[in-house]
Amino acid sequence: MASTSHLAIWVTFFLALSSFLSPCTATMRKLSALVQQQPLMLKYHNGPLLKGNITVNVVWYRGGPCTVAVGNQILDQTYSLGKTLTDQKLAALVAKASTSRNAEVNVVLTDADVAVDGFCMSRCGSHGSGGAGRKTGRLAYAWVGNPASQCPGQCAWPFHQPIYGPQTAPLVPPNGDVGVDGMVISLATVLAGAVTNPFENGYFQGTRDAPLEAVSACTGIFGKGAYPGYPGEVVLDKTTGASYNAVGVRGRKHLLPAMWDPQTSTSRHCFLAPSISSKNGTPTPAHLLQTEDTPTTTCKTLAPQDPHAPPPFPPQPAANAEPQPLWPLRLPPSPTSPLPQTTAQSEPPPSTSPQTLIPNNIILAPVPQPLSVPQISPPYHFQAPSKIIQAPDDLRRFHDSFSGKHFLGFVAALSDSIRAKKISDPCHESTTIATIVSILQTLIQWVDEIPPTKQAARYGNVSFRSWHERLSQTSDSLMLQFLPEHLHASTIEIVPYFTDSFGNPSRIDYGTGHETNFAAWLYCLARMGVIKEEDYPAVVARVFVKYLDLMRKLQLVYCLEPAGSHGVWGLDDYHFLPFIFGSSQLIGHKYMKPKSIHNDDIVDFFQGVFVYFGH
Repeated sequence: MASTSHLAIWVTFFLALSSFLSPCTATMRKLSALVQQQPLMLKYHNGPLLKGNITVNVVWYRGGPCTVAVGNQILDQTYSLGKTLTDQKLAALVAKASTSRNAEVNVVLTDADVAVDGFCMSRCGSHGSGGAGRKTGRLAYAWVGNPASQCPGQCAWPFHQPIYGPQTAPLVPPNGDVGVDGMVISLATVLAGAVTNPFENGYFQGTRDAPLEAVSACTGIFGKGAYPGYPGEVVLDKTTGASYNAVGVRGRKHLLPAMWDPQTSTSRHCFLAPSISSKNGTPTPAHLLQTEDTPTTTCKTLAPQDPHAPPPFPPQPAANAEPQPLWPLRLPPSPTSPLPQTTAQSEPPPSTSPQTLIPNNIILAPVPQPLSVPQISPPYHFQAPSKIIQAPDDLRRFHDSFSGKHFLGFVAALSDSIRAKKISDPCHESTTIATIVSILQTLIQWVDEIPPTKQAARYGNVSFRSWHERLSQTSDSLMLQFLPEHLHASTIEIVPYFTDSFGNPSRIDYGTGHETNFAAWLYCLARMGVIKEEDYPAVVARVFVKYLDLMRKLQLVYCLEPAGSHGVWGLDDYHFLPFIFGSSQLIGHKYMKPKSIHNDDIVDFFQGVFVYFGH
């Protein structure tokens, strides 16, 4: 394979990386239904539901003064439990709002500067139950955080552009506040779950610890024709340009997501009847209709409905599913310098081969060169990662930053270390490398111990959430197996990269952003000196190959959905690095060409020899 093929892989890598954040310039793809979707069913598990007039008690944690026609309200403006809340602290706040009513949901709303365990990592809000109920002994509660400053691309979509996935333009929030309007969507989600599955034995599908509920079964649907990255057809306010699909008390407009309709076994979104309007043509407040002819969208196929289930709970007007994900790479901020000046080539470079001609409308970024990873030195200051790439400008700054340059230089160095080598070639294998490979093998064994749940969905087996939960609970101890004692404190910074390397447990999907997290985790180990340059060939041929084995098993067993396909920019729905490392292995090969991938005999024979053919 000629070196120009390796160059093409790197060019495609930059295009794919940029497409995570850059608005799409191509025409919108037309979706075709290749598989007939089946009715959406949620099973009833014979537990109590919240019925009748339900009171919502609210704890405003550092929120401003407000007027809400609900039950008990508590305004905590002093951060009485601090700015970092665990689930135990949330339960303490919930208990403050409890009253003597049976049918109530206590809600905690946290401000934008409050960090909550799992917020922006795996959840935008949550609901559950505790033992503080005055009469029943159990208390239904919910929590939602304000994502404005921490993760608007994840928990305020579609009002903010996602970090990765389809890059459609964000909608204008109906109340002019990205964070608060995003909270409305999350609040609708958790309230629907709290009413229909308050004590983990109501309506849901899958396992109790990772259920698909009335809203999470209908991900990302806000109107007719919704698909990943597109919320569907919604009403546009001609004055403000805001998007909404519901009008509430005092004419407040909201965008409320779809929820499972037990009468039709479909996801039903809010629908404003066009015939009901005021003199100025705006829909009359409080006229939110769900009529028999309301367009509906069928979600993922789930398990058959229990024939012994009680009468369906009343359909709610509002519910939500988790929005499109962020690109999970969370590298610390670094000093930046002005972007390099680049211009399009007016003529293709001289070449004797027509295969190397470059169209004159393509701007080529320089191919990353291998760089030595600068190691940190004591005193160490480890900190939890945070998402700082929020927009295209952030991505450009990252590319030109210290972290961006050395991260790509690290990937290039890994690629260079495997150049013209086979997977089976002998290489230096340190104790650290052997331990990491052993850890990945343990994760593979967990897949056998946690079999997939029987369900009819094409994608997203809910047992993956149980697998990922075990991963999250044991990640710290896994890291301590190879970290020297003086680096044990680094787990606060490296564990989030590691746990985000295997897919998203909420959406049950996986993509190149998760693969990038694994590379970022390896980069952090190199920065700490845990992985050394002599380990690089084994990092690719032993560690990364074992990681690919694990990911293929997770993708096949749990039917992980591709996190985002980018058409011509994507070589694979799930992975990218195998093409970089694999093309490096084949540089200078006498007989292997890029087109050899289409020869089944070659693929079968060399799949255990070269990453390009085996993964």
